[in-house]
Amino acid sequence: MIIKSIAMLDLLRSAKSFNSYILVLLSAFLLCLSMPGYSISPVAFIALTPLFYAIKSDYSKLYLKIYIFSIIFYCISLRWLLTTISYYGGAPVYISVIILLLFSSYLSIYWLIFIYFFKKIDNPLVLAVIFVSLEIIRGSFLSGFPWLNLAQSQYNNIYILKISSLIGEYGLSFIIILTNLLLFKYFYNKQLKYLFISVLIVIISIFIGFILIKINPIINSNLKVTVVQPSYEQKLKWDIYSQNRIINYVKSLLDKAYREHSNLVVLPEAVFPTFFNANEGLEAYIKSLSYNKPLVFGNIRVEERKGKYKYFNSVYYVNKGEISIYDKIHLVPFGEFFPLKDIFKPIKYYFFGDSDAFTKGKEYKIFNIDNKNFASLICYEGAFTNLVQKFIEKNPTFLIINTNDSWFGDSIGRIQHLAIAKIRAAETSKYIIRAAQSGVSACIDPNGKIESFMSINEEGYFNCEIKKARYNSVFNYFQYTWLLLIIIIIAIKYTKDYIDYKQ
Repeated sequence: MIIKSIAMLDLLRSAKSFNSYILVLLSAFLLCLSMPGYSISPVAFIALTPLFYAIKSDYSKLYLKIYIFSIIFYCISLRWLLTTISYYGGAPVYISVIILLLFSSYLSIYWLIFIYFFKKIDNPLVLAVIFVSLEIIRGSFLSGFPWLNLAQSQYNNIYILKISSLIGEYGLSFIIILTNLLLFKYFYNKQLKYLFISVLIVIISIFIGFILIKINPIINSNLKVTVVQPSYEQKLKWDIYSQNRIINYVKSLLDKAYREHSNLVVLPEAVFPTFFNANEGLEAYIKSLSYNKPLVFGNIRVEERKGKYKYFNSVYYVNKGEISIYDKIHLVPFGEFFPLKDIFKPIKYYFFGDSDAFTKGKEYKIFNIDNKNFASLICYEGAFTNLVQKFIEKNPTFLIINTNDSWFGDSIGRIQHLAIAKIRAAETSKYIIRAAQSGVSACIDPNGKIESFMSINEEGYFNCEIKKARYNSVFNYFQYTWLLLIIIIIAIKYTKDYIDYKQ
């Protein structure tokens, strides 16, 4: 009888453990579905609840479960790395698979740290603060990777998205993780108040977003822009035999775009496969166009300094023959510079070949057209709230993001990158023009709504009219002061409780 009872207990434990793994897998797939690409945004508010329930109901092999969850989530969501590294980078497929697994393993560390606190702390508010703090650290540590934050799941939910103009992108993540934690408390403790609070948070968030849009109307600025999307094959870009053909192709699109009734023409990042400042014929052509109307485009350039060549990923603003330049400040690790060269030396060739890294820019450059300031960021820079806010301090009317998303192939990476631009627009309440080499190019209003766009691999151009919000974003003034206040309040409370306990 005793032996049978022990066997029965082992069977129950096995069934419980099996069920917990099912819940872990469910959370991983639900979180994937909520993110840009699949874009079922409401799912984000419940996606992590099964994971939390699985952990709390069965602590066995806790960190293995979290590792499985995060590896599945990141490998599915970041599978575009395989295309970037192998198809465009020329690395063997096994190298790209290893890199994807290693990078996903690194990102899983943040989930493992959060779950460590989840196991020890029973307060949803404190846990939400810890989660968001870890997102912020991930977005800045080792150059930062502010990609696939929980907030980005809401890029198509216009009313929830608008909350970011008060509390920023990480504020949206805070709301989503807090809702998941409260729902978990409801299912685990069977207390109706947690369900009520979680539903109330979502309803209030939508209502506040609706009110923010209504009380801050968007008005025209009388500035029209033509966005050019060349859409040529990335693999041909630096093929010496294709160079002139691509330059002439882009020039033919520009000639057509200049027939449009607009005030400014915008092209993508690194649009010409040449060093612009070393190509006198191309420079003369661009200057001649600029006497008709100014244009903004991205291109790499080279400078010789003390016998050494330095390379820059730059934005050129050309107006009436005068050239102004912004050099990219936040370079992409493994794409524009190679971190920890000694450690990663065996795979350096697959990223850079025999070339060297780009040089980092230093100035947060602002351009001007018709007495309106604007900033032009390059690609990945749009993902960094703190960097964007450096430009916002100079009070631009609108923002431009010049990018080359061809490295993503036709994958969901393009949609993930577009989602970040939508969040920046809503967060800053600034109109954003996004020019991508082969899509997705878009004009995004200050509420984060796409007004016009050109899809993946489409070629041509389209027009949009710059609009501005009547009032500036609250977030632009206070940023994450609200989070700091919550942390201070929590610290004071825990200090007081500790003192009381000691007494």
